[in-house]
Amino acid sequence: MTLKKDQIAGTIFILFAVVLFLNTGSIRVVANMDEPGARAFPYFVEGLLVVCSLGIMFGKTRKEKESEKNREPFLDMAGWIRLGMAIGVMLLYAVALQIIGFIVATPLLTIGFIYTLRSGRKVSLATSILIAVLTTVVVYFGFTKGFNIPLPEGILFSL
Repeated sequence: MTLKKDQIAGTIFILFAVVLFLNTGSIRVVANMDEPGARAFPYFVEGLLVVCSLGIMFGKTRKEKESEKNREPFLDMAGWIRLGMAIGVMLLYAVALQIIGFIVATPLLTIGFIYTLRSGRKVSLATSILIAVLTTVVVYFGFTKGFNIPLPEGILFSL
């Protein structure tokens, strides 16, 4: 019996879920905190990861197996370049968050993503700016007001 990519990937994800499950037990739970507690969401996600991994391992239908024989490559050269650029934008965003903060870095990242992932389609600058500003405002208020989580101000603006 030879293992296929899906079986290997499913096994790796299940092992990853087991490692996470073992580490979740070390999360401290405050005694007077209402149920379900701080461990509930990680346990839920780990269970979901196991279910999805089993789906990856055994979920192919006969129709999918037949179509695999005539399948095109996952990404062509242009797709790999776009993927590399998207990863580069994310790395740049991680650095920019620390230096210029969330409010300045997020619209720039969003515009960068729009131009990276547009795949040849024309997107106007005004539309990109509008989407970037709306995304920033929604995420900012969602985190700061909704979840009460402060976002990075950046080194330049915290001086």
